[in-house]
Amino acid sequence: MEPIYWETLEYPEKHRGKDWFAAVWLIAISGAVTSFILGNFLFGALILIGTISLMLFAVRKPEKLIVTIDKTGVRINKQFYPYHTIDSFWVEEKKESSRLFLGLKKALIPYTVISIERQAPEKVRNYLARFLEEKEHTESLFEVLLGKLGF
Repeated sequence: MEPIYWETLEYPEKHRGKDWFAAVWLIAISGAVTSFILGNFLFGALILIGTISLMLFAVRKPEKLIVTIDKTGVRINKQFYPYHTIDSFWVEEKKESSRLFLGLKKALIPYTVISIERQAPEKVRNYLARFLEEKEHTESLFEVLLGKLGF
């Protein structure tokens, strides 16, 4: 059984214009000023620190990932997921892009999503089906909301 390899980006790179950054800062400053007026200085500072973190993430370029699926498990760069730590998988096929959902046996990180590029989704599905149960996974409401907000 030959391993499957492909390269992909950590997340799709999105162009955010000046309007997006202005809107985020306007909302953040409004919330911080309101907090300061109401005497809640800690919450106002938290809003500003969170906004700075958000801006740093928004301008960050996505990392290139090398994905390897073999008979021992799934490797994403240096992170290795042996099959006994993966509960199930799902290959979502869409016209614009396909994605691999791995349902992990971890409480804090229940699943990870990997874009499938330059690799046939059916080939990935057939390979993983030898080792794991295929079970439909969908994006959480939080991820859908983040997508709508430009993340």
